[in-house]
Amino acid sequence: MRDIERVVGEIASVREECVFLVDDEAFINGTRMLRLAEALKAAGLRKRYFTYCRIDTLLRQPRLMSAWREIGLERLFIGIEAVTPDELKDYNKKLEVAQIEQGLRAAAELGIAVFGGFIVNTGYTSRSFKQLVRFIEHNRVDYPSFTVLTPLPGTAALDTFEHVTELQANGRPNWELFDLQHPVTETRLPKAEFEREYHNLYRVFGGIYAPHRPASATDAAPHTAVHAPTDAAPRPEAPAAPRGYEFPILNATSAWSSRS
Repeated sequence: MRDIERVVGEIASVREECVFLVDDEAFINGTRMLRLAEALKAAGLRKRYFTYCRIDTLLRQPRLMSAWREIGLERLFIGIEAVTPDELKDYNKKLEVAQIEQGLRAAAELGIAVFGGFIVNTGYTSRSFKQLVRFIEHNRVDYPSFTVLTPLPGTAALDTFEHVTELQANGRPNWELFDLQHPVTETRLPKAEFEREYHNLYRVFGGIYAPHRPASATDAAPHTAVHAPTDAAPRPEAPAAPRGYEFPILNATSAWSSRS
């Protein structure tokens, strides 16, 4: 495992303001990450950090998250995935809906913006889509993103092609549609209706991303609508990002976590 001092030196060498810590869970070793935060603070280094995090880490490590917020942690990507007890159980998340909401409140109280990842199940009904929208609005998820539940090669969900509905002429799956944005198995709604509901999520929430899109981006993109109104109480404003907002990437797997 690399010395804390070497990691501090590497971050000091990054000239860019924004740093993306690449790890599926950068805070898995809380003790080490707290030492790193303290060392960065002592060195007078302040960047704008973005990384992945689990909800249970937010709840379990309030001191750690506060220390990183103090030195510049601005955004977390959290795989929320589901908003109902049954789905959470199906995805083996080992979390309750109330815990997810508590974690989102903890991030908001710290002033950390959340990129929330949600899986849209092909079993969704119109009511399911409305429930997802209500959850995002009620909990003020800063930057929601969506993927369609897709059986991927090498997983138990795709041990055969029996349930795949999008096929090539030779009977094999149409891999071009396995991009997490198209339903490739049977949907509970008629497929065209499912796709309309799915695309509507981007029409409802896409305006959130509009201020951060490059000036050259076309307004014809579906991500331009204004955020849907909500009666939820206002939350701290998410940190603003300049146009062309980009993060240099540091490999956190060896630098920040306990896995080396």
